[in-house]
Amino acid sequence: MEDKILTLYAKGMTTRDIEDAVHELYGVTISHTLIAEVTDAVLDEARAWQNRPLDAIYPIVWLDGIVLKVRSGKQVVNKSAHVVLGVNLRGEKEVLGLWLAENEGAKFWLSVLTELKHRGVEDIYVACMDGLKGLPDAVRAAFPKTLTQLCIVHLVRASLRHVDAGDAKAVVAGLKRIYQSASAEEAAAELDAFDAAWARKYRSVVRMWRDNWGNIIAFFQFLPEVRTVIYTTNAIESLNNEPAQTHAQPPHLPQRRVCAKVAVPGNPGSLEKLEHHPSLETCPAELPADVPRRPHATQGHVKNRPDTVHFTDPACQGWAGIFATQGLGQSPSCRATVFQ
Repeated sequence: MEDKILTLYAKGMTTRDIEDAVHELYGVTISHTLIAEVTDAVLDEARAWQNRPLDAIYPIVWLDGIVLKVRSGKQVVNKSAHVVLGVNLRGEKEVLGLWLAENEGAKFWLSVLTELKHRGVEDIYVACMDGLKGLPDAVRAAFPKTLTQLCIVHLVRASLRHVDAGDAKAVVAGLKRIYQSASAEEAAAELDAFDAAWARKYRSVVRMWRDNWGNIIAFFQFLPEVRTVIYTTNAIESLNNEPAQTHAQPPHLPQRRVCAKVAVPGNPGSLEKLEHHPSLETCPAELPADVPRRPHATQGHVKNRPDTVHFTDPACQGWAGIFATQGLGQSPSCRATVFQ
């Protein structure tokens, strides 16, 4: 019965809804207070997962926040859940942790990144994020050698807020020429062309791109296959959709600590699902022989299937090989040790 209660709770049902459902399905009366005590058993597992040691190096990390509604006393307030998703050197994506705060801000993100350092993270190669003000500076304060990459999709959406509907298509085409350039130099030339064409009418858009230029062009240093992974935060936003859908049924979460139980999807053992979520892409060095593969990509050395990126080039095995070929394994000692 405990497993059934946890399953219903993980689907987003409140304790009183579960009380009614259990009585209707099984003819058993269980108070909502007892149901709350049963779900509290997940908290110890959640705390152990949240404080677990982490790997020393993560080639890519995505940072994003999701707003949850939580009942505090007699009021329902918004809380921001800060989520960190990373790719380890084995090519596996894992959620590094979940942190709840009153709102999303660069100052709180700095405390999150500091905690990651205390849990064993020594280096992050690329940190991908949305356009939250001050977040790139917070990342560099915790990890000075980390490249910061703003989400291009967020940047384009933010730009369109300043654009008339009639000009939107032409402006998007101009912005697309910028971020689809072959190199940072070509992108800078396209930005100058965009400036000449639209600066008089949309000076704020041009200023937005120029002010953030250092955090926009980081992905140009990498192969096209890597660029498609880091130029957007879609990887973590698709993950955030799961707790968002869970919270869609109850209009709010009854108390703060419930977020620690509901934000983690699934039954007991679900924390392992967050560490290696089945919907997340992986990049193993080898794949079983019977795994179906799509035709080779444009570059000829990457094979894709929905949840796998497989690197067949011997000089580029897994994420470690990718970042070694990009010269990112040469500077800090912890990188050099791995790639030796």
